[in-house]
Amino acid sequence: MERPFALIGLALVISGIALLLYIGYNVFVAIASPADVPIVKYALAHLGPGDRVLYGHAGSDTFEVNVSESGRTLAVLFLGIVLLWIVVGIAKAIIAAGTQLIRFGSSFARDEAPAGAQAVSAVKRE
Repeated sequence: MERPFALIGLALVISGIALLLYIGYNVFVAIASPADVPIVKYALAHLGPGDRVLYGHAGSDTFEVNVSESGRTLAVLFLGIVLLWIVVGIAKAIIAAGTQLIRFGSSFARDEAPAGAQAVSAVKRE
C-alpha cells in the first residue's frame, strides 16, 4: 500500500524538475532570440510601437498616449517575468508535493520493520 505514494511522489518530483528545465531552456532561448519563443512572438505581434495605450478627452481637448519601442520592451519583459514567476511557483509546489508523498510512502516501510532486540530494564516499575 505504501509503494504507490512513493512512486507518485517520485513522478511528481521528476515532472517538476522537467518543468524547471523547460522553463530554463525557454528563458535561454528568449534571451538569445526572442522571436523564437511563441509567447514572446505573440506579445510582440499584439503590442506594436505607436499603439494607443491611453486616450480620452480633457475638457475640449483630446489626448492619447502611444507605446514607444522601449515601452513595448518593458511591457513584454514585465509580462515575461510575471509568467515565469507563476510557472516556477507551480513547479516548486509540484516538487514539494512529490517530496511529501515520498516521505509519506517511505514512512510506512520504516514503521512496519521489526525493531530488533529490545532493551530490558532490571528495575521493576509500578
